[in-house]
Amino acid sequence: MYNLINMVLAITDSAKGALTVFLVIIAIVVLILFLLFLKFFRLWLQAKLSCADVKFPELIGMWLRKVDTRTIVLSKITAIQVGLTLTTRDLESHYLAGGQVPNVVRAIILAKRKNIGLSWEEATAMDLDGRDVLKEVQSAIGTEETPKAKEPVLCFGDVGQAVTVLDPKGKARFEDATVDVVGQGLSISEGAKVEIVEVHGDKIVVREI
Repeated sequence: MYNLINMVLAITDSAKGALTVFLVIIAIVVLILFLLFLKFFRLWLQAKLSCADVKFPELIGMWLRKVDTRTIVLSKITAIQVGLTLTTRDLESHYLAGGQVPNVVRAIILAKRKNIGLSWEEATAMDLDGRDVLKEVQSAIGTEETPKAKEPVLCFGDVGQAVTVLDPKGKARFEDATVDVVGQGLSISEGAKVEIVEVHGDKIVVREI
């Protein structure tokens, strides 16, 4: 009888130990998922609000494959805002192949504005061949020979500085280009650092960062 009681107690202790290990593993998994949620929440929300349709599993997958998630998401949002249909896989594949994704997207946007036929496949092939697609498009429309008239190719996520008070309209500088912008929300002071959050034709919306 004594041996039976010891056996039952041993089984009970073993079950408790297994349950404890199981609960610890579950807690670790939940913690990891929560940290990943925090890590990618802002990017996911930006994509969601811009109708770019980038899912959390895609963000985690890119992170595991050592892909710059911010580059891919911002490039996709930029493409969506100007009516380009590019998938997350398209952008990621070109990134993994060693391509300059933002440069290619900007080149296609500029080509589209100037009614120059340039497909994603053509642009990525040129890029992987070591050619600067954006400069070639600029050259094709004659902007490289006249730097002062060079048309800026501004996209979602670009960071610049307000050169006037934005209340809400004003001007901001992005690299060498000064353009008309609309501030998001309250008045933005002169000299403030701003980020582009929307580009619709000639309308550029920024927020203070």
